[in-house]
Amino acid sequence: SFGAGGPDGYIEQYRVVTREFATEHRLPLADLDRAIRPDRERCILPDGVHLTADGNRTTAGLMIGMIEPILKAGRL
Repeated sequence: SFGAGGPDGYIEQYRVVTREFATEHRLPLADLDRAIRPDRERCILPDGVHLTADGNRTTAGLMIGMIEPILKAGRL
């Protein structure tokens, strides 16, 4: 049982720890939850887990936005 908030509420504790860790260690973080939350109904299938085509596009855009400046700066 996930308790109040269901699976999303349960997973939020892990999101919080991940965000804190990335901040503390000055690491980049692709925060998919924050990227798709405003359009959750459009980005996540009714099963609550898998992404729709729009969700995949949002994810790809987020990743490209993070990786492209690193590549251009020659840091890889």
